[in-house]
Amino acid sequence: MLSLDTMDALWHPHDGRKYESKSEFRAITKAAGGEEVGNDVQTDNRKVDRVTKDEVAQAVQMVKAGYKPQVEASTATAEGWS
Repeated sequence: MLSLDTMDALWHPHDGRKYESKSEFRAITKAAGGEEVGNDVQTDNRKVDRVTKDEVAQAVQMVKAGYKPQVEASTATAEGWS
């Protein structure tokens, strides 16, 4: 039986890049202090809203004018972020 180093492209949560080499993926995980466990399929069900260039420009202008957004802790923790 052969054990190849190749795999379908897999997104790495540490650096956001996709890897097709098992050894490279494992090296990045180890270097980041992580541990590879299980063989579950990675899924990300969070919805991402697309932002236009005009919306980005408007946000930059608001920050330059001194705007500071209010962040609710419950929003971040509800999505699994701490």
